[in-house]
Amino acid sequence: MENTNVLFDRKRLVRLIVPLIVEQVLAVTVGMADMVMVSGAGETAVSGISLVNTICVLLIVIFTSMASGGSVVGAQFLGSGDKKTACHAAEQLVMICGLIAQQEARRMKEENYEVVVFQGDPGTIDLTYEEIEAEWNKMLQTVPQIGKFRIIHQGKKRYIFEDYSSQIGNADAALGIWVHKGVINEKLFEAHPNLKYIATLGHGFEDFDVEMTRRRGVTITNTIYGDVTIAQYAMALLMNICHNVTVQSDYTKTGYWKEKETNPQASYNQLFVPQIELYQKTMGIIGLGAIGLWTARMAKGFGMKVIANSRHKKTGPQYDGIEQVSMEEIFERSDVISIHCPHTKETENLLNREAFAKMKDGVIIINTARGIIIDEEALLEALESRKVYMAGLDVVANEPPQYQIPLMQSPYTFITSHIAWQPKAARLRAVDLAVKNFRSYLEGMPTSVIN
Repeated sequence: MENTNVLFDRKRLVRLIVPLIVEQVLAVTVGMADMVMVSGAGETAVSGISLVNTICVLLIVIFTSMASGGSVVGAQFLGSGDKKTACHAAEQLVMICGLIAQQEARRMKEENYEVVVFQGDPGTIDLTYEEIEAEWNKMLQTVPQIGKFRIIHQGKKRYIFEDYSSQIGNADAALGIWVHKGVINEKLFEAHPNLKYIATLGHGFEDFDVEMTRRRGVTITNTIYGDVTIAQYAMALLMNICHNVTVQSDYTKTGYWKEKETNPQASYNQLFVPQIELYQKTMGIIGLGAIGLWTARMAKGFGMKVIANSRHKKTGPQYDGIEQVSMEEIFERSDVISIHCPHTKETENLLNREAFAKMKDGVIIINTARGIIIDEEALLEALESRKVYMAGLDVVANEPPQYQIPLMQSPYTFITSHIAWQPKAARLRAVDLAVKNFRSYLEGMPTSVIN
């Protein structure tokens, strides 16, 4: 006859414990499977807690069954001399083990993140794809929570929504996404519900639905790896405008000697472009983030006065000596304007006809941020009227351009093809920082968040 006097009968015990055993066995099995993954995956160790949990639950089943059946040994194992109290103790132990199992399941999930990396062609003459892939492999394997990762070689192709979506799969995180509204939208997260972390591999990003990403609990970060590099390039563009060393060098190395063949009195120290001194001139910086701050430091090194405007007032000792002013003052007071802000609805065509009209005559424009921040037609007009003396641009509105835009035909511009970020050291640093930022996110302290 079945014993109905015990507080916790065998059938009830079985209903509670069997699912727990199954859960633990599955957890261990999954863990072991992860241990033998070798293709593009970091190592995942099976926690000893899972094994201990399983053993403990099995022992509880055995001894509780014995106790409920009248076994003194079973009751003593559970710390009681009678069946009723023993079964109550068993119930409490099962509940505790259940909580441990739930925590362990969450931990197993947290230590099995799937990451997909989108890596384009390095595009430089001193860094190979194999080198940058090796850096990804090295860095990703330093994050214990990553159970599996894939590196997608984009080549020279600029990915669009369909390209990203076809490769993301069940990934929890995607690194190397070009952040703009054509990619970061509801459709992406409906197709990939696991995706909760996205990182650019650069400083810049385009306009996207920030509120939607917050509502979906997605964290989006940029990778501030090239602040010094890009600031240095901005100053290089400015130096080229101020001195045009190439023209002077070409004359000294070849032009002078050709002229001397026909004119023995040819001038050796011939000057072909005006030389501009920056000392005591005013540098106006639009966007006082990491790049803008380094540009300010470099400008101050030349003895320039620095004024700046940013979306939010910056505080801290690192901003000492930088006067933070309105955008109107940037336009009105600057001898040089250097752009270092992201492209948003507010900054699109920020430098337009109205803005140029407010500027000093002979102002110099530098842009290493996003081409669309400048109204290119208005800039060309300002250059031709000599309102703007020269423009040094590493970016244009549409990249790559489909035709030779008028600015490229102007004698008053220096234009390069968005290469400020490309030194080898900076490219490898981008990989390291992208992974470190993801680790910070996993540790509950996300950095460089842009949403």
